[in-house]
Amino acid sequence: MVRKAFAKILSGDTKNPQKRTVLAFCIGLKLSIEESQDLLASADLAFNPYDKRDKLVRDCILSGQYDVGQVNEMLYACKQVQLGSFFKE
Repeated sequence: MVRKAFAKILSGDTKNPQKRTVLAFCIGLKLSIEESQDLLASADLAFNPYDKRDKLVRDCILSGQYDVGQVNEMLYACKQVQLGSFFKE
């Protein structure tokens, strides 16, 4: 399921993936900020500098915080929509 979703995003076969799904991939795959921006762009999305969730996820990526559970806890504490939990270790 996860591989299919990722492949669809990369190939452009999915029309409108949810942003939270793409952000979850960025965290789960431990992408750099540049790689994350590229993945978001491949889904016709981008980090919104005015969106609190986007800023929090971007800061996690920049600081090397790639634990989905911890990222979701932070998002929950800030009353933001959490990411998917595709990548439990």
